[in-house]
Amino acid sequence: MNNLQKVRSDSFEAINNYPQCEGDIHEAYEMMMDEIQDGESEDNEIEHFYSRLSDIIETAVRQSKGEIK
Repeated sequence: MNNLQKVRSDSFEAINNYPQCEGDIHEAYEMMMDEIQDGESEDNEIEHFYSRLSDIIETAVRQSKGEIK
């Protein structure tokens, strides 16, 4: 499995675990792919994607605990 296949797999797993975040996860994935297609570093954009994914999930968990609205 190459890096982009792993990112895609991790995206689907995150959507399965946090279905309320599907739109945000999809948007982050598409942004990453667009940046790579525009010539940006694949490794750098993958790193940015995982950072965004972590933020998305953290926000979802905090919302589910009532810490933020």
